[in-house]
Amino acid sequence: MTKQIKLATTLVLALFAVGFVTLVLSPVTTQAQDLDMESILRCHTDEPEGQALCDEGRNIIIENCTACHTFVPIVLQQFDEAGWKGLLDRHHARASALSEEQFETLGNYLALNFNEEQEPPELPAELLNNWTAY
Repeated sequence: MTKQIKLATTLVLALFAVGFVTLVLSPVTTQAQDLDMESILRCHTDEPEGQALCDEGRNIIIENCTACHTFVPIVLQQFDEAGWKGLLDRHHARASALSEEQFETLGNYLALNFNEEQEPPELPAELLNNWTAY
């Protein structure tokens, strides 16, 4: 390899490393404790049975779904019952720790609270700029 190619390769790798470190280590100004998770993982019922469904659905998301991705793609999607069922069916292999009852609870919670009739919750720009849709 010529000296110029080595130098160019080193420069490209250095720039990549700086960009990667900046992306990974740059602070997100929204702190988790500043988020109102009850308004984000919301509940559109005041009935005790419905509230229990919401509480369980929130817990399933926080304790299981966020192991692979943030809650952002979950709360921004607006599916009907069939759409949520399809998405959850595709997650069965990855979420094998969940029981069928938990999948059903999660599907019911999502269909009730994140559908085409409900506007997505407001999220800080930092969260919207730093999520992936997988």
